[in-house]
Amino acid sequence: MGMAETLRKLVGGELARRSEPWVRKFQDPATGAPYDDVVAALAQVGVGLERASAGNPLSDEAFREQLGAWLVDTVIVNPQLPKNAYRPQLQTGVRMQFETRAEPAPSARALDTLAELALGAYEETHPRAARIVGPAQVVDAYLDGADAVARLAVAPAAVTAARAAAALPRGARRRRPSARRGASGKAAKRAKPTRPKSRASAARGRTKHRATPRGTGRQGAAAVRRRTAKKSAARKSARKHVRAPGASGVRRRTAAGAKARRKKK
Repeated sequence: MGMAETLRKLVGGELARRSEPWVRKFQDPATGAPYDDVVAALAQVGVGLERASAGNPLSDEAFREQLGAWLVDTVIVNPQLPKNAYRPQLQTGVRMQFETRAEPAPSARALDTLAELALGAYEETHPRAARIVGPAQVVDAYLDGADAVARLAVAPAAVTAARAAAALPRGARRRRPSARRGASGKAAKRAKPTRPKSRASAARGRTKHRATPRGTGRQGAAAVRRRTAKKSAARKSARKHVRAPGASGVRRRTAAGAKARRKKK
């Protein structure tokens, strides 16, 4: 339970316990319980009064009980006191404050409760009374309490998240959703296996590209012809200078045989 809700219950319980005749205007005649809008307005003013106090006194249970009793004591004004003559003026001033500020006004009963708070704070010596003694001051406290109640309602969730983050060991990372999951949280579909290539296409992929000749056109053809002619001429000259194996020996034997035949004759 939040601090604002606790203060609201304390104010409601204090109003229900009061037995003064003039407190009945804040209670439901059928049930005797205090009106919800009256209790909410009083608790909101109390939160607005203590929102800027040092040390966050609203977190103290005893302080909340004392604040709830003071709010009820202030709003219950004895009709025999002379300051009751200012009630119509204060009621009109509170309504004008909401119209001037262009703020949404609460119920008519809540507006009268704010005027009763300003009336009860008149001529009081408590430090809180000086902060709600007029229509502008009491409306300021009421609007400040609305902001503080909204902040207190969010604060427990923020504190819980901070404690959970602090409880993680140093160097540990929070578990993130898998990368295979999309924005909707569903697992992404796996890609279908590709069809294997045929042998012919694989062979074509492995074939090396032949280098193209340096020249193209007429110049390239002429260069090729010159290189071919040089190679063929070199091969022919090599064949001319190479002797056949054993040719000279054959000639010497043939000449010796002819000479021997001439001697016999």
